[in-house]
Amino acid sequence: MNYQPPKRIFEDTGYVDPENSYHVHIENVVNRHNQDLKTMVDHGRYFSIFAPRQSGKTTFFMTFAKELEKDPKYIFILMSFENYVNYSLQKFYNTVFSKLINEQVSVNNQKKKIFISYCNKDKDWLMIIMNYLKGLEYENINIWFDKKIKTGEQWNPAIADAIQTSHMTICLISQNYLNSDFIRTREVPGILNKQREGMIVFPVLIKNCTWKVITWLKNLQIIPNDSIPLEKLSKDEQENRLIKLIDHVHEAFNKGD
Repeated sequence: MNYQPPKRIFEDTGYVDPENSYHVHIENVVNRHNQDLKTMVDHGRYFSIFAPRQSGKTTFFMTFAKELEKDPKYIFILMSFENYVNYSLQKFYNTVFSKLINEQVSVNNQKKKIFISYCNKDKDWLMIIMNYLKGLEYENINIWFDKKIKTGEQWNPAIADAIQTSHMTICLISQNYLNSDFIRTREVPGILNKQREGMIVFPVLIKNCTWKVITWLKNLQIIPNDSIPLEKLSKDEQENRLIKLIDHVHEAFNKGD
């Protein structure tokens, strides 16, 4: 008997992908006054969405938030309170206030954010690429990778928040990356969900690997365009390819300006 993978799964970690996971389609959310979410937001009302875990609450809420952001008078700030479960009340309020202020400043400055998805075994390549990306920080672009996680923050929610608040993801592709269960089950689903909302994804081939058989990578333009891993290139050619990558990033953020 040939094994046939299920068309959908019951997701029990990370974000729910409606195309690949069973979920409860949430619509027409109203309060006891028959006010929908938009009306509640406009009236400054608090609200909660109650539904079983992994049923699609975050997917629904993010869709709603993206619709709000089309109007410049709304600012959406994503926060995961799981990060603060062990905080004292005073530390919680201080941390939340600081994050709100930072997010407000970031929005006011229209600062773009890049999430770097990589395997820790390839951190030498992260440092090489960061040497080129660093200059973008002077162009009002924030570069985020896991070393930005603060002491006391929970790892998974911090990375999930970073993905959801980023405008672009750069994936450092290697066999280490493809073999990582954490990346495959936690980071990639969140990245692909955000890509469907408009986030740009640049997969950068740093080492020779089996990327051609990975379904989610087949629909993306691998960098370098000739699919030669960066490790196989001379130092000068690596530099040329990485400069082109920075050009692509800068152009992507400046389209329509």
